[in-house]
Amino acid sequence: MLANRYMSTGELTVGSFIMFNQYNMQIYQPLGFLGTLWRWIRQNMVDVEQVLNLLEVDEMIPEDPNPVKSNIKGAEIEFRNVSFTYDSKLAEDEQITVIDGLSFKVEAGQKVGIVGQTGSGKSTIMRLLYRFYDIKSGQILIDG
Repeated sequence: MLANRYMSTGELTVGSFIMFNQYNMQIYQPLGFLGTLWRWIRQNMVDVEQVLNLLEVDEMIPEDPNPVKSNIKGAEIEFRNVSFTYDSKLAEDEQITVIDGLSFKVEAGQKVGIVGQTGSGKSTIMRLLYRFYDIKSGQILIDG
């Protein structure tokens, strides 16, 4: 504004006005870079904190001290009133139940297809069967 005023009164030439604008751009460009750098540093600090939180998670499923030996003959699979949440470490009211009260039975030798929308729990059912996760409630039985 000051350079514009001086130029309109004739106290500043066009060349001086351009030089003044170039000085301003040379001052503000590094400040913009510092703002971008600061934003990048803050985002990386958040990412590091999330990685450290992930490293603190105990990924091992606790084993029963007295396990029952498996007696699989025909491989009949039964889900009895199975409920599951990925958020088992959160308070009960904060948990989002992914599978709630699921019950079905697959006879030995039978082929079954599980269909549904994305996010409806199809893959989770298989992960529960292989015990990649522990269920919240219910039972998963193989040959009883």
